[in-house]
Amino acid sequence: MKRPMQTMGEYRTQITRLTHALARAQHGDILKGMNSAGGTARVKLFTDGNLDKRFLKLKDLLEYAADGFEDLDDRIARFVQTMPLQPYDSNCSDSERFLDWLSAEYALTDGERDCVTCQRSRNAVEQLAEENRLPHVRFQEICSVSPGLAPAWGTEGVVLLHPNPIHVAATFHTRELLDEEDDVPASVMFFPVGNEVRTAVLEEEGRRIAAALKNAGPLRFDDLAAVEPSLDRETLVEVSRDLAEVGLAAFA
Repeated sequence: MKRPMQTMGEYRTQITRLTHALARAQHGDILKGMNSAGGTARVKLFTDGNLDKRFLKLKDLLEYAADGFEDLDDRIARFVQTMPLQPYDSNCSDSERFLDWLSAEYALTDGERDCVTCQRSRNAVEQLAEENRLPHVRFQEICSVSPGLAPAWGTEGVVLLHPNPIHVAATFHTRELLDEEDDVPASVMFFPVGNEVRTAVLEEEGRRIAAALKNAGPLRFDDLAAVEPSLDRETLVEVSRDLAEVGLAAFA
C-alpha cells in the first residue's frame, strides 16, 4: 500500500525538525529510517563537526566576555548543544544570542554582567563600523594628521575638533575590567582606532565635550567654548587633546 503524500505543512515541519536536530547534533532524530551503517556514521561525523566549528567560532568571538568566567567553555558547549543555529545567522548574531541566553539562564554576578556589557559593546562597535564604513574610513584618515595639529588647538581658530562617528557608551558597575583607582560606576566609551576596538573611561569633562561634539559635529575651539562655558580654557584644551590622543576625536 502506498504511503499517503505529505502535505506542505507536514513537509515543512519535518524539515524544521531535521534542521534543528542537525544544529543540536541529535543523531537519533536524524537517523530514524536510515538503514546504512556507513550513512549513520557519516551523519554523526557531520553533525559533531558542525558543533565543534560553532563552538570554536563562539569561543573566538567571546574573547572579552571570557575574562569574567572560569567555565565559559562549558557554557558555550551547553548553548550549542541546546540552541540551534538560526537560518542566516552571522557569527556576530550567534554571539549576541549566546549573551542573551547566558544572561537569562544564569544568575550572573555584577562582574560577570560587566564582562557581558563589554562584549556587547565591542560587538556593537564592529557592527556600526560595518554599517557606516564611509564616515568610519574618513575619520581614520583624519586621525593620521591629528597629532601634528594638536599644538595649534586653542591658539589657531582654523583647527576643527572632529568626533569619532563610531562609538558606544556603556557603564561598568565593578572594577572587574577597570583599574583599581577608577571610580564605579564608571562611564566607558568603546570606539574603533585602526583595526582595533579601544576603551576609555571618561571623567565628567570628557563626557561633556564628547557629547557636545556628537550633538554639534566638528567644532572650532571658540565654538566649543561657547557650548561649554563652564569649562575654563585650560580644561578645554587639555581634555580635547586627551580625547584626540586616545582616538575619540581628531584635529583637522
